[in-house]
Amino acid sequence: MLGRSEKLPDVIDSPTGLEAFRDDKLVLAATYWGLIRGGNPAPRRSDLDPGAMPPDILPWIVLIMLEGDRFRYRLTGTGLRDLLGRDLTGLYVDEVTPNTAYNGYISDSLNRVREAGRCMFSETILEIGGEAKRTQRFIAPMSRNGAEIDMIFECQSFETEKKPVTGGNSSLGKGPHMLRAPQSNTISFSHVDEFFLDL
Repeated sequence: MLGRSEKLPDVIDSPTGLEAFRDDKLVLAATYWGLIRGGNPAPRRSDLDPGAMPPDILPWIVLIMLEGDRFRYRLTGTGLRDLLGRDLTGLYVDEVTPNTAYNGYISDSLNRVREAGRCMFSETILEIGGEAKRTQRFIAPMSRNGAEIDMIFECQSFETEKKPVTGGNSSLGKGPHMLRAPQSNTISFSHVDEFFLDL
């Protein structure tokens, strides 16, 4: 059933959290999600209208569907595809990179949003193509049938980070850290922050 739950462990609540977004695209995505949600706990997939979506966010939108107990990328924007060097559409989240810690982190964030029925702010530092990028995500619940949360609407932004990726969550491999060839390369990451948004 749709609805809000109490705070989940290890996620810090924030009054709104939108001030944490450094990229206006994420604020636009959160505003758009709120508009199509209307008075419902979460918008339906049929409420999404790319023609009415702010054009600046379209390349950075991701739609993720729950299939059984796994998440699969249903749609990946062209900006994300070009940055990563591959299209994630059709892949399961847990098979995107050989770094199982990173895949698990993303899956866990999606599950928290699904179980709580609430939007989330997430921030990590990734190493992509030998360059560190700080990424922020707006992660929001959606529903295919209006009765349960079984989709995720996400918008992501990237900015160049001067510091190298460090921390217990990073997994450094040899060669370029890109997603072009996941069988031979790995993605490094460091968790920065994560909390539910009061929207």
